[in-house]
Amino acid sequence: MTYLTFLSAGKPNPEEPNLSLYSVVAMAADAEGNAYVAGTASDTGYPSAPFVAFALKLDPTGSAIVWTNLPTGTGPSRVQAIAIDPAGDVWVSGTTQTANFVNATGWPNGNDEFLAEIDPSVATLAYSALLPVNTVAAALAVDPSGTVHAAGANGLVSAFREGSAPGQTSAPWMFGFANAARGNLTGRLAPGELISLYGLNLGPATPVVATFDAAGFLPATLGGVQVTIGGIAAPLLFVSPAQVNLVVPVELSAGSPANLQVTLNNTPLSVFRAVTDSAAPQVFQDSYGAVAINQDGTLNSPSNPAPNGSYVSIWATGTGYFQGNDGQMQTGANTYCASIGECQILAQSTPFTATPVNATYIGAAPGTVNGVVQINFQVTGGYNTYYFSVNGINSDLFGISVAQ
Repeated sequence: MTYLTFLSAGKPNPEEPNLSLYSVVAMAADAEGNAYVAGTASDTGYPSAPFVAFALKLDPTGSAIVWTNLPTGTGPSRVQAIAIDPAGDVWVSGTTQTANFVNATGWPNGNDEFLAEIDPSVATLAYSALLPVNTVAAALAVDPSGTVHAAGANGLVSAFREGSAPGQTSAPWMFGFANAARGNLTGRLAPGELISLYGLNLGPATPVVATFDAAGFLPATLGGVQVTIGGIAAPLLFVSPAQVNLVVPVELSAGSPANLQVTLNNTPLSVFRAVTDSAAPQVFQDSYGAVAINQDGTLNSPSNPAPNGSYVSIWATGTGYFQGNDGQMQTGANTYCASIGECQILAQSTPFTATPVNATYIGAAPGTVNGVVQINFQVTGGYNTYYFSVNGINSDLFGISVAQ
């Protein structure tokens, strides 16, 4: 053992006397023996209490703090990873709920995770950014060439050289994709699934929404954007700098890898390697629960619940199959979900108990693109939480407001 030291507990918090004021969650050391410590503080000495991220540098003997820094705004923030690059700069990542993070660049759709670079010579931020959830906070590493590797909780890994981190240049950058209805960023997709790509500078500055052509098909090129998956052009629904919505080609084979590539104004971006699953069902949701229409045609909500025993309609995607062509409008009812196998809605009464409910229709959603599924089912006052299952692959839970 070279040394053992103690960090001050900070100023006591009278409102939370039993709260651990400092929590160290990540450490790194440079070639000179300086230690870098990062974590979370709860301290009335910090203006953004109760939880703020911090990073500090200890000298090689552990007897003095050389500097401490990581101003992260007025909301709760937590450090989860730290790494040192060959130039001695300190990289820190974590989660945050602050909107005024000291931010050189940023993810326009939220404030879920952060990435920061600290110049140790002057203890100031050389770079900082707000980024989507599950992109950088799980782990950080820097290889001998200076390439920074950042990992998200779902296994997505990004790599970049100093000076080319997300948002530091105008170059397009893709973080990952998720089911367009709901879900986390992943590297997995299903045939026929509607997905959303998230990134920076992925599309035109002014968002463009696709429309069906005279033959009833969505375009494969929109606003200068094209996307291929497994070499097959994907129908596009929406393009913008931070988000691209599309339909995964139904021709893909489950269990096989599929290269996803965005082309912007005839310039192909780096290939994103994905894996194809048999299904990835998710139900479209809003802040109240599932986007649902009551039996009387009104929108379901806590202030307008469905009557007990009535029927509601919801919409989903990710069943892994549809009848018809990629990008084609669905024009009539078709219960194709039955040809996949078992498609059902289940009501969850306890964490370990689920009961199939009476679903009168699961299939095509007329007026929408192939890949969207409409589901009509009966609700009861005793069950307000449900999930959609396709051959044993389950969606996230969703709620329906039901009158008791």
